[in-house]
Amino acid sequence: VERPPCPPGSYGADSLGLQPCAPCPPGTHAPRFGQTACAACAQAWYAPAGAPACLACPPLTNTSRDAAPACAARCPPGTYGVQQAWGGLGLAPCTPCPLDTIAPAAAAVNCTACPPGLGSRAGGGALSA
Repeated sequence: VERPPCPPGSYGADSLGLQPCAPCPPGTHAPRFGQTACAACAQAWYAPAGAPACLACPPLTNTSRDAAPACAARCPPGTYGVQQAWGGLGLAPCTPCPLDTIAPAAAAVNCTACPPGLGSRAGGGALSA
């Protein structure tokens, strides 16, 4: 009995991509029938398990690396987050800036010290005298 090729979103362990098949892991995809491996989604793209194609992250989100299973929100002002592999955006999970530091713009990857004579509350998004 001839085995059929694996459908998009899955791969076959043999060299021909034939059944039995396994679903592509999250963050990867297989666009054609008969794939022998799944390809990683590029940064700013994601894929759930068993995806035949990568999906673009919605506006104001991104991924922190290639082969991400989901997109993360950019950190709001006053917080910093995980730096993505390229592009330098701070992504969730976000951490409030410590006292007397500030991150005035969204998507910060660190907090900077307040200028002399100025300070901030914890979660520094704005300076105060």
